[in-house]
Amino acid sequence: MSQKGFTIIETMIVVAISAILALSAYNLVYGKINKTDFQISITNFKIQLQQIINNSTEGYHPTRQIFSCQAGYETTPQITPVSSSYGTNTGCIFLGQAVKFNVGKTSYNTYSVVGNQNYFQVNSANIIQAYPLIVNQTDQSNNLKNQLIFYCIATTIPCSSATSLNELVFLSADSNQNIMDGSNSSVNTVSSQPLTAFYVKNSSSGNISGNIGYSSQLYICLSNGSNTNGSGLITIDNNLIPKLSLKLYNNSTC
Repeated sequence: MSQKGFTIIETMIVVAISAILALSAYNLVYGKINKTDFQISITNFKIQLQQIINNSTEGYHPTRQIFSCQAGYETTPQITPVSSSYGTNTGCIFLGQAVKFNVGKTSYNTYSVVGNQNYFQVNSANIIQAYPLIVNQTDQSNNLKNQLIFYCIATTIPCSSATSLNELVFLSADSNQNIMDGSNSSVNTVSSQPLTAFYVKNSSSGNISGNIGYSSQLYICLSNGSNTNGSGLITIDNNLIPKLSLKLYNNSTC
């Protein structure tokens, strides 16, 4: 009685098919995991951006370095790092926070923005009169997770990394850059102000006086660096307090 079995060729075919099925299953599972990680990462950044908005609204400005602020006369305030436990403030006010994006990379930095409280011995009525300054001494470096990268920051969509903005500021002012309270009078404190997101045209030496622009909506497109078929668009709606929304895409450019 003869015995039958698999030939070497048949065995190789079975092994090859099994390998293909295993690879397909791995790619399917890995793809789902990668997509989930991407969604979690972009949601985490949205939460971080919301915290920046909350801090700016509440007048809370975290900093790694203690400094003193001296108001300028028709110029930006003067910032001086100090080694003591407490800084000093002479005629300065916190106006908000700036976010600098490293387009094409996974990192971004946040800074405090200060200005002059008075303009010709009266309260500064608008951002221009306050001579706002981005304080480099308050640098907070942050990194995105899971190879998430900034593709572009813009006032319109679709956008391009070649023409991307690099910086947004959240300032205690209305869309016309007025620093006002409910009675339309200038105020000394920031806590009662509306908050508006502006884009920065040019921030040479941190001076953004006259170099910010307003758009009713601003866009941040983030791309999945490990998978070209994924991106997410965060929309900033300016309406008294900036509101964030998120939409995911199956492409790399929002």
